[in-house]
Amino acid sequence: CMFLIAFMSTQRINAEAASKKSQAIKAYKKFLSKKTINWNNGKKKVQSSKCKFGLVYIDKDSVPELFVDASGAGTQHIDGAYQLYTFRKGKVRLVCNITDMFSYYKKTGIFLTGTMLHGEYISYRKLTGASERLKLRTETVYSTQYFDAKNNKLTKAQFDLKLKKLVKKKKASIPKCYSNSAKNRKKLGRAF
Repeated sequence: CMFLIAFMSTQRINAEAASKKSQAIKAYKKFLSKKTINWNNGKKKVQSSKCKFGLVYIDKDSVPELFVDASGAGTQHIDGAYQLYTFRKGKVRLVCNITDMFSYYKKTGIFLTGTMLHGEYISYRKLTGASERLKLRTETVYSTQYFDAKNNKLTKAQFDLKLKKLVKKKKASIPKCYSNSAKNRKKLGRAF
């Protein structure tokens, strides 16, 4: 009897997760189907047909995040080349605008953003709900320096130890992106 209850509970949890994932995929398709996408906190609009997209699994749930690449849509450095979205409370929500670099550590909650304006600045961020929080960062202008979220300077060894605690033994992944065509949107969630 206990086995049957545990099995039914597991089935219910799996069904709820699948339902949330299918809701997210449906919302992402609708979002990508719009003629334009607000960019850089609404300061600019980009043609969605000139964008690329990919699904990434940053946090530990089974619902993917949506990564949008507008580097081919006429964005300038100040606008950012990429945006990261998540699905929360039935809506597609912007997590952050990303200038130059993006990668993520699958199912850890940690993603990396960076810019190369007047040096290289890399931030390790944690996805929490529909927002993100800085965890670690590096600056390379004349030499590489390491910092925690409170701007305390760290040694490379301290930084590496903190990063290892965040990402365990996972390697950073780069999203695989597809052109934003009706054909690719139709495959979203199945082939990708």
